[in-house]
Amino acid sequence: MLYPWHFDFFTQFTTAYHKGFAHHAHLFKTAKGIGCDDLIMNIAKFLLCHNKKSDNFCDHCKSCMLFNAGNHNDFTIVKSIDAKDISVDMVRTLNESVYTFASQGGAKVIYIKDSDKLNEASSNALLKILEEPAQEVYFLLKTPQNKPLIATIASRCQNHLINPPTEQSAIEYLRKIKPNVSYESYRKAIILSQNQVLNALPYLDESILQKRLDFLRDFWRFYTQKNALILLKSFGKETDEILQNLHYLETFLLDALKLQMGIHKNLINEDLIKGLTLFVEQNSSESIIKSLSLLQQTRLDITQINGVNVELMLVDFLVKMIADIL
Repeated sequence: MLYPWHFDFFTQFTTAYHKGFAHHAHLFKTAKGIGCDDLIMNIAKFLLCHNKKSDNFCDHCKSCMLFNAGNHNDFTIVKSIDAKDISVDMVRTLNESVYTFASQGGAKVIYIKDSDKLNEASSNALLKILEEPAQEVYFLLKTPQNKPLIATIASRCQNHLINPPTEQSAIEYLRKIKPNVSYESYRKAIILSQNQVLNALPYLDESILQKRLDFLRDFWRFYTQKNALILLKSFGKETDEILQNLHYLETFLLDALKLQMGIHKNLINEDLIKGLTLFVEQNSSESIIKSLSLLQQTRLDITQINGVNVELMLVDFLVKMIADIL
């Protein structure tokens, strides 16, 4: 699927290809939640297609059919496993893909999905391959905008910045999926999802919005009463719910930090401006930054440490906030 806000970029890419400006390596720097993976998969399919149209793949040739079935021998995906680094051995295995004939007699495409997970050794191994590109072999690399790739790799690629859609484009997309919602509700959903339009749909559900408000109200009670048990109960028991509530708290603290710095635009929790203003009046930017750092470390530990006692970790997080920060 190609999302509407990617149509123009895809057309620009196919036009450049037909004009003979097809670079052998492309780096896509992207925001989260806007479907960049789908864009790259469409580009890969276009590059592999045997009967390319002026602005698209044909979707009927053997190559397109193999791609659709997820069984194309000339398409390779390299990705991080369990958020670990992409190892040098994973990159070295690409030599066979790069320097042998394409099984379908056309192009070969290698998609490095988590380029920010390349370590020094694997980056150096990839660099050697990029410096001696084989004919009709294309590399597509994706990395988050906030995680810059090693400069030597980025310099060998044509760089593309894939931004979120405009607010109007995002609203039009959401309206097609869930019509008969007010403009302000669509806008609020986009803001709360931090412009991640593909993750905005749940925020059109009033029950989800109420859970967010309930949690942040409990955070205020925790903050004013300095009682960890108040907020501990509100986090819930399931890991996904806990991580979601940590996200809500993080957005509140980020907004507070913006206000502390005199930035009043693009607040995520603009519906809670009174509470944010009061919180900022009572806390320094240093204490807010410490809170954010502690929260982010807690979230990282919850997601990456096997067998962790999440409840104890949350208690430790809340007690430290009370004792050392707030």
